Amino acid sequence: MHNFSYDFGDHYFEFRGYRIAFRVFTLENTYTLDPTQTQVETIPNGVRVKANGFFAAGRQIHCRGTFQAKIQALDEGLSVIASATHPEKIKSLGVLLKGVPAISEVISTRWGATNKHNIEQAIPVEWPEECVLRYTEEGFPIFFFRVGDGNRQFYAMNMDDQIRQKRFAIWFDKNREQVIDLIFVENARHFRTEINMPEWRFGPCLDIESVYQERLQLMKEKWGLRSWEERKDIPNWARKISLVLNMHGEHWTGYVFNTFNQHLDILRFVTKYIPGERVLVYLPGWDGRYYYNYPLYQVSERMGGETGFKRLVDGAHEMGLHVVPMFGTNGANMKWLHKLGLEDAISHTAQGWEDFVNFVDWDNDRSGQEQVHWLNMGHKGYQDYMFNRASELIDKYGVDGVFYDISHWHVNDPKYDFFEGFKSLCLRIRERYSQILLFGEGWYDALLPLIPLFHSQRYPLYLEAFTKYARMAGHLRLPAPGAGSSGVHERGFECYKRVTFSPILIPTLSIVDDTLSDHKEEVLATIEVAKEYARKMGI
Repeated sequence: MHNFSYDFGDHYFEFRGYRIAFRVFTLENTYTLDPTQTQVETIPNGVRVKANGFFAAGRQIHCRGTFQAKIQALDEGLSVIASATHPEKIKSLGVLLKGVPAISEVISTRWGATNKHNIEQAIPVEWPEECVLRYTEEGFPIFFFRVGDGNRQFYAMNMDDQIRQKRFAIWFDKNREQVIDLIFVENARHFRTEINMPEWRFGPCLDIESVYQERLQLMKEKWGLRSWEERKDIPNWARKISLVLNMHGEHWTGYVFNTFNQHLDILRFVTKYIPGERVLVYLPGWDGRYYYNYPLYQVSERMGGETGFKRLVDGAHEMGLHVVPMFGTNGANMKWLHKLGLEDAISHTAQGWEDFVNFVDWDNDRSGQEQVHWLNMGHKGYQDYMFNRASELIDKYGVDGVFYDISHWHVNDPKYDFFEGFKSLCLRIRERYSQILLFGEGWYDALLPLIPLFHSQRYPLYLEAFTKYARMAGHLRLPAPGAGSSGVHERGFECYKRVTFSPILIPTLSIVDDTLSDHKEEVLATIEVAKEYARKMGI
């Protein structure tokens, strides 16, 4: 985290024991309210703050503009809604809070407990004195933290019903006073000289469930969120899944873990011990060099070509299995983009710079590759292309679903809306193919009404905020039996652990080149856990 190296000059207001200030972030600079042009008036249960000017640079620069905020009491906490106008385009608006007891732990709602419904089982963020948490990286725009000796906890939650970024930060000012930032970021497509910040709620929290329920109620009303039992987008066969097989194909480098014929032989073995209708066959790397070939999505010739792929799908169906190939939601090699004429779909940062994937080292030269760019599904041409690629696989080969990698990725792109584009693709597939399963990697709250199955193995602090509405399987990189290979995933080797029953995770087995030949006992053990899962979950 970076901070100003001088006293910025924020003007704080007292309310219910808290001190509150505001910052307006434009594309050019950062501003705070001019106290000489600010009025505070009492309203029912709170105050209204109005300003007709801003300061920047430690009050050395003055700028015209308007600001208004409504601060109201909320149980022991407060509610804040604000708006501003400015000559420059505004990108975000921040609330600064002082007066909160010393924070001892910050708890990520995305990396919450996996086996309990209470805050004591949460995994705290490493505490380096200062930290930033971000939505949509966090599954919900809800942030929890503990104060003092850890016996008191607070929350901050934004009630926005649109998918716009939020940030929660803790830092210390020049005088070593603790400051909390609650920042709302506007959709970059709508950066204008005015901004309206949705409500932030903040305060002590005795019951995390009640906090989540407020957000879940909004999701039900605005986005149509329904429980697993009430959902209409889950094929009947998908409700019976008790085992997921991550069947790895062709690595980025071209290494083939198993051909389509070898996949089929493995499935024949598996279905000797468990009914095929219980098994989901997930196929990463079916389309040739993993990620290198994105977004072509053409069947790998080295694994057996179209004939081999059709044989695999048909053979799987004969055994009652269901097959779901992997797609990348938004990754694409520039080599193919030029040939496809989709360069305009490249996503851009809020400031308008091209966005590329430079953090994965697929070739092991100890530096991330840069030929893959993020694409934005809001681009109609790219969305149509991806819809047609999925439709071709469904119509031509009869696959039973579509998996979307990095489904949770969100870029505040000034050209196209990242979330709305992906939402549109999901709805188009669902409308044409009612018995097709949509399967995603990562999630955040707005994806729960769109996709019923994920595999990120990340949960909210209040588990039922996820498990009541969707299901989770083991991640693509789940170590395979033996040395713990991550298959086509870039992770390499990690410690393999035999799966055990969990009510919140569908038993999952990664299958690579030596899984059946050298570790048959682990395959059989996982199948037994899958049977246990089916019994205990009543499916």
